[in-house]
Amino acid sequence: MILLSLTLSFLCAEPPSPVPQIVEALSDWSGWRGANSDALVGYLPEEMPAKNLLWKLKVAGECHAGLAGTSELVVLADHGVGRDYWRALDIKSGKQMWEHSYPNGVKMDFGAAPRATPLIYQGRVFGLNALGNLLCLDLKTGQLIWEVNLSQKYAKEKGPDWGYCASPLVADGKIVSMTGSKEFALTAIDPNSGKIVWEAQGVGTNYASFLSSKVGKTVQIIGYEKEAVSGWSASDGKKIWSMEIDPGDGYTVTTPIVWNGKLLLTTQAEETRLYDFDQEGQIIPKPVATSTDLWPEMSTPVVVGDLLLGSTQGLVVLALKDKLRTVWKFEDDEAIHGFNQLVASKDRALVATENGYMLLVAVNGEDSKVLGKIKVSGDTMVHPAVIGDRLVVRDKEFVYCYRLK
Repeated sequence: MILLSLTLSFLCAEPPSPVPQIVEALSDWSGWRGANSDALVGYLPEEMPAKNLLWKLKVAGECHAGLAGTSELVVLADHGVGRDYWRALDIKSGKQMWEHSYPNGVKMDFGAAPRATPLIYQGRVFGLNALGNLLCLDLKTGQLIWEVNLSQKYAKEKGPDWGYCASPLVADGKIVSMTGSKEFALTAIDPNSGKIVWEAQGVGTNYASFLSSKVGKTVQIIGYEKEAVSGWSASDGKKIWSMEIDPGDGYTVTTPIVWNGKLLLTTQAEETRLYDFDQEGQIIPKPVATSTDLWPEMSTPVVVGDLLLGSTQGLVVLALKDKLRTVWKFEDDEAIHGFNQLVASKDRALVATENGYMLLVAVNGEDSKVLGKIKVSGDTMVHPAVIGDRLVVRDKEFVYCYRLK
């Protein structure tokens, strides 16, 4: 009966609106914070466009996992009564193309729905739920190819207190995921077979997604352990360096950023710090610059040229080449005082607010300004996806697709 009810709810969703023909090719938003985990896109409008809803579709329930997509499909995680879902929607019409479900009747703080953004790679979707089940699905059909239960393998059924949150990552051709273990921080999996390639030693898990970037001579995976930030070799999982951090309230959520070969950390407990590496890719533990004006709890900032746009009880722009000097603040709109998600182009940024507004910001140093604001959803903490000129957002009831032109 539950499955029948959920099926009927989707069949009864509002029919998608007609969609104008797409002239320009759409670029992919293949995982957490886009194709390169930096929330940067090739196009954002010069001015705030008129509200142009192309389609919306009802979802099963509240889910905080981010959205992913290609020029053809939008991929999202979902959660209903006793089950997790991964769905693919046609980006032009919103029509559901396939669905894969997984049993999950567990009770958990903040709900048991998936937290991790699905990853699209080489024609497959990699989904991780809050319980540590990592699934590999065919992008065209949704058919299950393989699965690995990380909680059973690494955490002896007891994963992180607030669930598996870090989104799967592609590094050196492998799928890298948090383990939930006190002994191993990361595991790398062959995307074709689902076999473990390497396991990286660590000192307990955290909740932020990881980053893959070339630092010095080595491609590293950089991210947070329980009370440290560390770098591992993407080729074999060997730990290269580690640096203690203040864990604050026991969790870190913001993703590290690499800018011009330097590491940018932005956390609530220790504010914003910029670190350099030596030629061998070892971290130099004394920061080259700090800022007390930006200390986000959960909102990962974006780099816009040589500027950093972040969110702390408002919006803040820091000059990366000028010792993180604050060049602009905006606190005049109550909509931005909560949790915000950020997407940027070369000189524009979209700010998705917790209460469902979207702001367009011109990021031009001291001349930065808010260009406009529109309401695009209900309350949400989901990271949106920008796919070409499409903006895809979701709340606890619907997923929406807007055109940005």
